[in-house]
Amino acid sequence: MAFLNSITLRAKLLGTMALLLLLLSAGLIRETHRALEQTYIAQATQDNEATARSFAYLLNNRYRGVSTVDGDDGHLRQIVWPNPPETFDNHIADMVQSVSGLEASLFMLNAESGEFLRVATTVADENGVAITGTSLNSPEALETLLRGNPITGQFGVLGNNYFGEYVPIVSGDGQVIGALGVGRDYAAFRSSIAEAANVSGTMMVSLLLVAVILAVAFWAVRGLLAPLQGIRASIHELSSGNYASEIVHSGRQDEIGEIAQSLVALQNSMLDAEKLKLAEAERLKEDELKRRTQERVVDSLSEGLSRLANLDLTARIESTADDPFPADYDALRTSFNLVVDQLAETIEAIRDVADEIEGDAGEMTKSAIDLSNRTEGQAATLQESAAALEELSQSIKSTADNAAAAEQSTAENRAATNATGEIVETAIGAMAQIEASSEQITQIIAVIDDIAFQTNLLALNAGVEAARAGDAGRGFAVVASEVRALAQHSSASAQEIKLLIAASSEQVESGSKLVRDTGDALKDIIGRVETVAGLVSDIAASAREQAIGVAEINDGVRDLDAATQSNAAMAEETSSASESLTNAAAGLATQIARFKLDASKARNWAAAAAHQAAPGPFAEQGDADLSLPLSVDGGDKSNAFHGF
Repeated sequence: MAFLNSITLRAKLLGTMALLLLLLSAGLIRETHRALEQTYIAQATQDNEATARSFAYLLNNRYRGVSTVDGDDGHLRQIVWPNPPETFDNHIADMVQSVSGLEASLFMLNAESGEFLRVATTVADENGVAITGTSLNSPEALETLLRGNPITGQFGVLGNNYFGEYVPIVSGDGQVIGALGVGRDYAAFRSSIAEAANVSGTMMVSLLLVAVILAVAFWAVRGLLAPLQGIRASIHELSSGNYASEIVHSGRQDEIGEIAQSLVALQNSMLDAEKLKLAEAERLKEDELKRRTQERVVDSLSEGLSRLANLDLTARIESTADDPFPADYDALRTSFNLVVDQLAETIEAIRDVADEIEGDAGEMTKSAIDLSNRTEGQAATLQESAAALEELSQSIKSTADNAAAAEQSTAENRAATNATGEIVETAIGAMAQIEASSEQITQIIAVIDDIAFQTNLLALNAGVEAARAGDAGRGFAVVASEVRALAQHSSASAQEIKLLIAASSEQVESGSKLVRDTGDALKDIIGRVETVAGLVSDIAASAREQAIGVAEINDGVRDLDAATQSNAAMAEETSSASESLTNAAAGLATQIARFKLDASKARNWAAAAAHQAAPGPFAEQGDADLSLPLSVDGGDKSNAFHGF
């Protein structure tokens, strides 16, 4: 860094220009070489593709069915060969080499080993024998071809490098079955590029051009830097404090002129700074005078505010002919005196208001005590009435409960009577059925009697016929006699049963009549029970309504009692508030007495405050503390006038 600082500006400019020219020449040569290389590579790639298409064309002429497939970019992508032969010769590969001058090889994929084997090629070993049967030994090319894509680049074959292209051969169903490769010797390819990019002549021309440019630049820089010597001398004069020296080259229109004009502006600025420095000294003298004046004003205001802070409302800031107050601040003195006068008038007005508050507070206290006494008596009377009404409500509620119980018992009796009536109805039905059964039995006995009579008659006829038969009918006569005796016995039994049934029928009829009479009596009883039940229900409903009404009246009286108790509490609070207001008025008088007023306006507030501090009508309750804080909107304003 020290070495660079020791070099003159002229040398720095010339060296920088020379370095830039050399870099520019090197860049041009490099870009030219790269452009030639790209051009040769593009041309070689185009030749490889054209040779591959020619190879495919010759295969199609020889074996038929061979076609090419181009990609989206227009370049050869695949060769389609649906039916390749089993054997091949090098004739087509030799033809390709003779036409294009490039090496050509035809590969077929070995399904067992997965390798591409040369079946026809122009590449020969050191003995000049074609290397058919060898495999493609480039893993990168093999992987790309198996995916069905062509590949272009540098490849090694038998230790030699080739710049070529491999194109996959696919069958009719798209399966890769082989490849076609073309290329040229890479060393010859690079040598062609080197010959085309021979830059020795260009380098000589570039160096000569740089030398000429440096000579011209040296002469130009020397002429351009000459005016800077005068500019440097002017800057030196300004730095020495000579602001009156002339700035050279200020009339030029180029960059040197702009620098000179800037120096002129700097020179003028320095002259202005000198003038400002002198003016600042004069301003400091004036500021000192103002500072002393402000100190007097501040002292006068501090003294007046201090007296005002001590509640002295006679404080004034005076201005005499011998010692006048500064004219620039006289408005401030007048405003201060006006504020003190208005504050004194305000205190006088507050004192009058305090007198009125004191009188009104005494009247309010007396009224509040009377209201509190009357409210307490009313609350006691209403409380006794509420207790009596509560007892009446309980009694009516008990009556309603008893009526409800009676209604329930009546309902149960009515249900039992109805059940008894149903039983009697059932008994009457049963007696009627018994009467019907007795009549049916009587009819059956009559039939049995007729059967016995007919049987007896038949037995008699049978006995007559048996007698006529003689000995032959003797046995039959005995049977007829027995049957006749049985028929007579049956007839006698039927007559006895008939008599018994007749007697039972009379008793059943008598019992049925009694049961019907009992049913009629029960119906009459049920009707009367229904009437009594209705009356009991009406009584219970009326008792419930009365209980509800009395309960509502009791609730109203209870609410009224609560309201009366609340009113009594509010009256007590009002009395307490009135007392507090009286004490606050006394405290206000005490605070106002602390202010010092003019003799023409002052009154003996200290005596008045002492009188207010004496025990008042509430002294017995311990509320005569005149230092009670004055609360406004819930905030503590104790000694509210301190700090004026």
